[in-house]
Amino acid sequence: MTRQIVDVRDPEEFSEGHLSDAISVPLGTIAEAIREGTIPRDRPLTVICARGGRAARAVVLLAEAGFDAVVAETHMDERGAALSNAALRYSRQVRLPGVGVAGQEKLKQSRVVVVGAGGLGSPVALYLAAAGVGTITLIDGDRVEVSNLHRQILHDTASLGRPKVESGAERLLALNPESSVRTVPEMVSATNAAVLLADHDLVVDGSDNFAARYAINDACILHRIPWIHGSVHRMTGQLAVFAPGNACYRCLFPSPTEGILGANCAEAGVLGGVVGILGSMLATEALKQLLGLGSPLVETLVTYDAVRLETQRFRFGARVGCICSAA
Repeated sequence: MTRQIVDVRDPEEFSEGHLSDAISVPLGTIAEAIREGTIPRDRPLTVICARGGRAARAVVLLAEAGFDAVVAETHMDERGAALSNAALRYSRQVRLPGVGVAGQEKLKQSRVVVVGAGGLGSPVALYLAAAGVGTITLIDGDRVEVSNLHRQILHDTASLGRPKVESGAERLLALNPESSVRTVPEMVSATNAAVLLADHDLVVDGSDNFAARYAINDACILHRIPWIHGSVHRMTGQLAVFAPGNACYRCLFPSPTEGILGANCAEAGVLGGVVGILGSMLATEALKQLLGLGSPLVETLVTYDAVRLETQRFRFGARVGCICSAA
């Protein structure tokens, strides 16, 4: 038997667009419609709204009144177009110029490494999962400590003592079960980077030491993988994009002492919100890179000063004799 579609959006939403065989019964009028018999009892019902919340409440009321009613697997957007649950999840993103359905599919097929499931890696991983990146590999050898929680929003108090990649994967899958999350409970080093980073489309670095960054840089040069670097020091941060055929991290910082942000958070301290801002910037650059949007920050170092609320850009070029020049 054909199911009757019941649209429980408000009248103005229904008038802007609706499915041709749907009847309009706004959520606030469900009880009245049941009493007046305007909702058919001789057919099973499929209840629809914009996002599913109102439909779920309507189904409870209808079931209590003896109706055979279920929430639809598709809902309606503001223009009255039918959207699947998956399409609804990304509907605001798909509307952006340069994204669309093709771009969303590109994200679904993408494989991204997030090095470090800490302060920077937390917002990066969360936003990549939320955006629909298909495969996210979390690499981190640490466990969650109470001193992490003021800035590492991938974890919570219940996660204390657990491996960060385990806690992080659980959080990402709760946010978006459509993503695949791979976990590597190790620290990136010169001995394992080439193996761990292979077969990915992009690497996002949220590590807190130069040895890891040099290892990431060298492995990405080897595999010709673009990567995005970010670091935070107290109330300031920096980020840059390194792509095949362009200057690399070693061109920018030939030795650790030349880095602007040298000490880690345990040594220097950090404000959680600053880490969140830099992490969000890294995630945005990552999505731009995957989608081919705008201009990546190749051979450009961006610094952020939270106290002055200022950003600055510094151009740099390839260094003679650097390993990237031979790649």
